[in-house]
Amino acid sequence: LLLKTVQETEELSVYETDHFIMESPGKLPEAERMILARRFETILSALAAVPLNLAVARRPSRKYLVRVCFQEEDFNRAPGLRNGHLKFSPTSFTALLLRDKKGKLLKPGLDPRFAVTHWAAQSMDWDHWLVDGFSAYMAFLPMEKEAPVFRKIPERLAAMVPRAVRTGRETLPALADMLSRDSAHSAVEHGVSSRGGTLQYWADLLWMVYWSHLEGSGKAERLRSYLRVRDTEGGGKARAVLLDGKTPEDVQGEMAAAWKKMGLRLRFSQPASAAADRESAGK
Repeated sequence: LLLKTVQETEELSVYETDHFIMESPGKLPEAERMILARRFETILSALAAVPLNLAVARRPSRKYLVRVCFQEEDFNRAPGLRNGHLKFSPTSFTALLLRDKKGKLLKPGLDPRFAVTHWAAQSMDWDHWLVDGFSAYMAFLPMEKEAPVFRKIPERLAAMVPRAVRTGRETLPALADMLSRDSAHSAVEHGVSSRGGTLQYWADLLWMVYWSHLEGSGKAERLRSYLRVRDTEGGGKARAVLLDGKTPEDVQGEMAAAWKKMGLRLRFSQPASAAADRESAGK
């Protein structure tokens, strides 16, 4: 772990790693400095281990700024979007509150694995659905001795899905709507408790695990092909690769059939386009 001190004054200290610049009011104790650096660098190392040919932990396209705050007043004045004890925005900025009013150390309200993956995926200009799905996947991924564990991931997830989703009482967003989500991505909705946001989270995660572990030979081959084509030929052709010449509804059926083997009876909402067509016909 390479961590160097760039600047230290009574008001501000700046520390730097390969991927992050950390600021804090005053001098940050060495033990806490190392904890912070290791937290974020370990996540990036795990990202590099995911079998999708990702090099984000080895060749960062940009660095991310982490501002360490010790008091709530400093935290509330920092720019970014409030999210538990983490603030972050699409401009690669985050503020991390370490202590509450009584001086007690705090754990982040948002899983750091989600946040770090979110920043890294956005820096690669991925589509909205893929940024969120991959971030949720990394936050879900079991870790042993700071290394990701890929064994029995679908089984682990199937046991965690809420009963209402597992039994089909709650319908997941249509795949067509998920793929067409605005790529001008904002993190504002993450961590905000809402029924729609919860269903979207589970949809993102279930789809990511399906394409990574259940589709085809279970080696994320279609997802890898999608990423390669997207990098070279753009989103339109990449989406065709992802759907494999089928309609989104047909692919939904294949995905639901794969999860049904694990005890899930998933249902999907009608696409927004179909709902609009029905409304027009009614008028």
